[in-house]
Amino acid sequence: MKTRYLTMIAIAAMMTLAGESQIMAQTKKETKQYAKTISKATVAAYEKFLSVFPESVYAGEIELLRDRKLYEAVDKDDVMALEDFLAKYPKTGIKDEVEALVDRLNTSDITADEALAIANETLENQAVKAVALRHRNMDIVLALPKDASCVYKLVKSGETWNLAETIPVDRGTHDSSLNLMEIGETMDMVRIGTDRGLNFDYWCSSEASDKVEYVTSFINISDSEQYSSQFYGRKIGGKIEGSSPDDLSIQTGMSIHTSWLYARLNENPSLVRISEENLKADQAIEWWLRNNPNALTNSKRLSPGKLDEDNAIVAQYKKSAKEKGTGYDAAKFNFRGYLMICAYNRSTGEYVLVWCEPQNTKGRAGRDLRSIYFETGSSVLDLFYYQGNKTFKIKLNLSSKTISRS
Repeated sequence: MKTRYLTMIAIAAMMTLAGESQIMAQTKKETKQYAKTISKATVAAYEKFLSVFPESVYAGEIELLRDRKLYEAVDKDDVMALEDFLAKYPKTGIKDEVEALVDRLNTSDITADEALAIANETLENQAVKAVALRHRNMDIVLALPKDASCVYKLVKSGETWNLAETIPVDRGTHDSSLNLMEIGETMDMVRIGTDRGLNFDYWCSSEASDKVEYVTSFINISDSEQYSSQFYGRKIGGKIEGSSPDDLSIQTGMSIHTSWLYARLNENPSLVRISEENLKADQAIEWWLRNNPNALTNSKRLSPGKLDEDNAIVAQYKKSAKEKGTGYDAAKFNFRGYLMICAYNRSTGEYVLVWCEPQNTKGRAGRDLRSIYFETGSSVLDLFYYQGNKTFKIKLNLSSKTISRS
């Protein structure tokens, strides 16, 4: 064993020496050319060395020296020349330095308030937000109207500002019923990879639904290409509980622009990923409202919705006070923006959503369900309401699935 161990050490040492000899031999030849190249200090000499010794241990240093020599000749006040340099040498070791200068040259001295004033003077007060920038040595103002339906691109010519382009905003929503758009808080010039552009957000909603979609977008200043990432769900309090369609793209991949926007979504504390239990609750609410469209007014038929035991509505039912009737228990509670009544069928072991209406937010002017109770010896559940100075009842027969009013 000892002999084998010593043999392995000897082999390793020989391999190391052989490698070092090879490097030394290579380096000796390169070193002479390296010294000659350094003494000449010209782009031509640097290029010649790199063509002869592309894998040299000196290659990194020579590339950096070449790039700095080339950079010396670039007009540092000409952003187009700087961008052309980066396009030609995208992996240069001075990339961060050049990009920082490009960003400075592309930053406008015009404030957001001044940009908005310029936009509204040019667009007759159609803008509510605006930013200014410089792009390829030109002064530009980008402005958004209240409904975020487009981006106005204004360009300065001499002392005059003119509307150069109206860029339509892709609504980005996957729910076509959300037909109302409104601008959000964010509007900034950002850089994603090598592309600079406008990052802004907006909301899509509908008067007929409590669903809402938050969209954050990026429009590339060079070609007006738009990218977006969305978060869809229900607005509950000051938050949206839902999910992003781009959650599925994590596995399949997404562009650098969409990835950047998706990261912004994940940093937003007002966007909350919905749990499976709450998702089932929302689906049950939607089902009940769709199948009982006139329950609150004049319908005589009731279509209860069956609930899986892992539905969040069931969990809420279990911790609420119960009313007991013939064959059924029932409980009322406020949950996810709705007043609900959930019942438990003691003979079948099923949970059902029997009533669902928006929570009262109007005080005495709104419908206020004060109490529920079963009529003696029956499965008829009475709902006792106050509205202003009036009272009324709605009766739900859980056995016959009918509704009556008094």
